[in-house]
Amino acid sequence: MTTRGQVERTAAIDRTGAGRGLATEPLPRLSERLYAARERKGVDLYRAERDTKIRARYLAALERGDDTDLPGAVYTKGFLRNYALYLGLDPDEVLLQWRTEHGRVKDVPAAIVARRPIPVPRKPMSVSPTVVVAALLVVVIVAFGVYVGIQVLRFAKPPTIAVSQPATAVSDVDGSTTTYTLQGTTLGGATVSIASPGHEQPFLVTAAADGTWAYEVDLRRGRNQFDISALDPATGNRSDGTVTLFITVPFLRTESAAPSAGLPANASPMLASPGALAPSASKRP
Repeated sequence: MTTRGQVERTAAIDRTGAGRGLATEPLPRLSERLYAARERKGVDLYRAERDTKIRARYLAALERGDDTDLPGAVYTKGFLRNYALYLGLDPDEVLLQWRTEHGRVKDVPAAIVARRPIPVPRKPMSVSPTVVVAALLVVVIVAFGVYVGIQVLRFAKPPTIAVSQPATAVSDVDGSTTTYTLQGTTLGGATVSIASPGHEQPFLVTAAADGTWAYEVDLRRGRNQFDISALDPATGNRSDGTVTLFITVPFLRTESAAPSAGLPANASPMLASPGALAPSASKRP
């Protein structure tokens, strides 16, 4: 077992000889650097052993540059890295110099990657009240422009009118039908006008928000005519065209028979008796 005095004397004697051998070299050897760094730190080998948990004999071998007293390359590199950090040296530079001095060229990295600086954290993005007010102003301007555009298109375009029931312009219904529900679509909120020749005033109905409308009209026997149009109350524009419908209700048989000659129109058609049509016997010559 190497005593404390032997370790110190061995390191001091080897340090003196190493110093004479390196007098002509521009840079000190790794062993010299380790010894000088420990001296600057002001600690002995046994203090360094307690701090680094590396045995003093291995630390002395590193400072002598003697690999014969070291356990192996893998352990030696671990000792060098920890010892360099303890002494305030760059561990990567120390390992590179050790590989170079011991002829371990294959262990030397092709290039030393410089350490990246720690990025400065970005300041959190803050939104100033001026930006918020400007964004709200832009939204209001855009919304107002869209509203104006819709109103311009609405004033320029008249409402349309369409009838979905009945499906055809001319239709017949059963003789017992007295009413019929007209249905269709137009502009939402528009006023639908349904005119009929038999009525002085047209029927008016307001379309729903989705543009649908419906109105029940009375039917007379025979042909019923309805002229349907739409009016936009907001703009005063009326639909370009008018939809005309014809709904025919058939007459009953008693109503369709022609009145007999010589009888009133409301009299029932009856055949006259032969006595009534022949002249009286007293009037014969």
